[in-house]
Amino acid sequence: MKRRLLLLLTCLAVGILPGCSSSVDLEDQNYEIEDEAPAAESSEEASEPETEDEDSESEEPEEATEETSTASEAASKPKVKAADTTAAKATDTTASKPAAKTESAPAQNVSSTPAKADNQAPEELLPTPKVNTGVLHVGENAMNVEFTWAPVEGAEGYEVLAEDKFYKDDELSYKPYKVYGQTTDYYNTVETKYVASSQDYFDFRVQVRAYKGEGANRRYSKWSDFAYGNTQGNRPAAPKVVAGTQHQVDDHIEVDFTWQPVDGIKEYRVTVWSKLPEESEYTYKNTIKTTDTHISCGAQDYVDYRVGVEALGEQVIDGAVYPADSDMSEYAYGQIR
Repeated sequence: MKRRLLLLLTCLAVGILPGCSSSVDLEDQNYEIEDEAPAAESSEEASEPETEDEDSESEEPEEATEETSTASEAASKPKVKAADTTAAKATDTTASKPAAKTESAPAQNVSSTPAKADNQAPEELLPTPKVNTGVLHVGENAMNVEFTWAPVEGAEGYEVLAEDKFYKDDELSYKPYKVYGQTTDYYNTVETKYVASSQDYFDFRVQVRAYKGEGANRRYSKWSDFAYGNTQGNRPAAPKVVAGTQHQVDDHIEVDFTWQPVDGIKEYRVTVWSKLPEESEYTYKNTIKTTDTHISCGAQDYVDYRVGVEALGEQVIDGAVYPADSDMSEYAYGQIR
């Protein structure tokens, strides 16, 4: 009996525990499900804002992408415009080059090559100057050679190319001659003359061309022919002496030297050297002046002679009389045997 009561109580106690199929359990379970359902709904509701956030976030990159593409398009447009502007500027610069050269070109000592002047159209060429032979003047410290030319119609200035050489040197020895402070090969002047100054015994030659305008707009004439001048003036030519010939005079032998007369001179200066046959060098003997065109030498036998002759004249420079002597002739030789 006691065992049955204990068993009944045990069953009753066990029946109210979870896992039994009582109505109370179902209601409790349904209640728990109903309690969980709102949680699920709340989770769905909570998830919906997140979805909206995700949508909004996903939409924002699209907007950003659109803004980026818009910005890139906007950035690309100025680049295109900048390229167009650069091209336009390059075109403008090319068109304005002559003007730029004109602005930067100095007023003096601007010259171009002769080829540039020669390549101008014939109607653009100025008349070519005609330069007169140089006239000798006496300067303060040196002899001056002045070259002049007639004014060229339409010319604004002249470029002068001057060259000089020592009078005994050949034509290939001419080199550019520059006045003090000159920075270019071409001397620039608005005058119709050019003065070269130097010590005696120098030759000059000068070319001139006219110009008008400045820089790229400058137009030239052709270069003139060379005009020549020198600082020694109108000196006579050196005599040409004939080799000595022997002839008997009384009791001894003489050797005669002769030369052709030189026009416009006063007299001749004759210099004589001599040596013995066994000697290698000539020794100065004497100098004489004569109006004759010959000289005889003969003191003793077995002597070698060497003779040089100069023609002595005069010239008028700036109203004053100055010497005008020739160079010494080539040596003439003779001997007595």
